[in-house]
Amino acid sequence: MAFSESYHCDVCGKEKQEGSHDWWLMWDDVFTPPRSEQGQPLLQITAWNLFQAHSAGTRHVCGAACAQTLLNRWMLGK
Repeated sequence: MAFSESYHCDVCGKEKQEGSHDWWLMWDDVFTPPRSEQGQPLLQITAWNLFQAHSAGTRHVCGAACAQTLLNRWMLGK
């Protein structure tokens, strides 16, 4: 039995197809500036990477429009 996994865009629900090249990964993080004890919220984005795609809290986005939508939601706290 072959193992297969699928990914869907966390914004629009589109399924990632093999060979899709415009997929991105986004996740929340914390940036702590030098000489500061207070961390600031940070949204990370990177090109598709299968290892990172499996990480807890990682969001999958199918292109620039969905990445922008997710950024807008993050900035508004939704």
